[in-house]
Amino acid sequence: MKGRHLAWLMWGDEPLGGVRRALGNFAAGMAARGWRISIVCLDQGELAQALRSEGYEVICLHAQGDLHRRYGELVGRRYGRLRGLLRLQGYRRALRTALAQLRPDALSLYWPDFLFLAGPCAKTLGIALVWELPEVPSLQRFRLNQRIYGALLRLWRVRPIANSQFTAARLGPVPGLSVVYPPSDAARFDPARVQAWRRADHGLPADSLLLGSIARLSPQKCGEALIAGFAAVAAEAPQLHLLFVGGPLDSPYAETLRTQVRQLGLEARVHFLGEVADPAPAHALLDLFISCRPDPEGFGLSIVEAMLSGKPVLARALGGPAETVVDGETGWHVEDASAGAIATALRRALAARADWPRLGAQGRARALDHYCLEQSIPRYERCLLEHLQARGGRP
Repeated sequence: MKGRHLAWLMWGDEPLGGVRRALGNFAAGMAARGWRISIVCLDQGELAQALRSEGYEVICLHAQGDLHRRYGELVGRRYGRLRGLLRLQGYRRALRTALAQLRPDALSLYWPDFLFLAGPCAKTLGIALVWELPEVPSLQRFRLNQRIYGALLRLWRVRPIANSQFTAARLGPVPGLSVVYPPSDAARFDPARVQAWRRADHGLPADSLLLGSIARLSPQKCGEALIAGFAAVAAEAPQLHLLFVGGPLDSPYAETLRTQVRQLGLEARVHFLGEVADPAPAHALLDLFISCRPDPEGFGLSIVEAMLSGKPVLARALGGPAETVVDGETGWHVEDASAGAIATALRRALAARADWPRLGAQGRARALDHYCLEQSIPRYERCLLEHLQARGGRP
């Protein structure tokens, strides 16, 4: 679509992970369809630097490098959310200036707090506003969050795009709500093309079965329960090894996990491989992928990347992963995030060891049909064009 201009508003320091890869895939897909792409970041950071190095137009409103960290510390205190939102308003003038310079047709947001910052600016400048929900909106008493979001979306004429049917249902009946799955690059995770990491390079036995998590090391990813569940079946499956691919490895939480591994005597069976810029070779190394967050996950891009890599998946039976992974066909559902449930799911998977190649192939086929650039980008573009047309812009 020649002549169209799309911008995203981000913090600028978003780490390696699903949100960052999804943004990169959306940006590349839309650029390939003729859209000019710009990224507006509140601050300098890893994301801003990476996108700039890839040739995207990136504008940073500040250069402190720690705005997001200080905001997170503030909202964690009593009445912190309100104070944080008030602080965000201090960036409104700089954002308005940047948007007036860029004049995009549409501005897309990821983080809900940015609605308060960007809504008035976009309305004043006549820029169409889109909210891409990367996570599930939390439920409060009387669905207060959903009522607030609904009012803001109507006030600033925002088009909401949920990343799964589950996320859409949690947001509620909002006008214009659509579902567009975050796109994955099928070619990047094609098992016929990706060169897997060498097991010997990581001290892994050649005949080992590799269970792996590819995610940031944080309590949100349920690492302690995963280690405990693995320990419960380790004696029954001596070839099984557990890999954590993600960082930071120098954090207190990473040390908590290593201490747990030492206490269980599993140092030779549990491996911490650190953060990676490209997860495809790590996915290719694994035999079985697992994701078991304790809270509902909106989508779970790493799960789809594992499916594209031809790997069966153990996924929490909650949120987006319950949609992407078909129990018994592309992997297995983990009933909850407890060590017992993880151990039960592992035993179920190990009992079907001979079926792993078939389930992996079925998972790739499902991902190709539903979760790739070829499916998501046309739907996303259609949402944008419908929104622009509804606002009086040219379709």
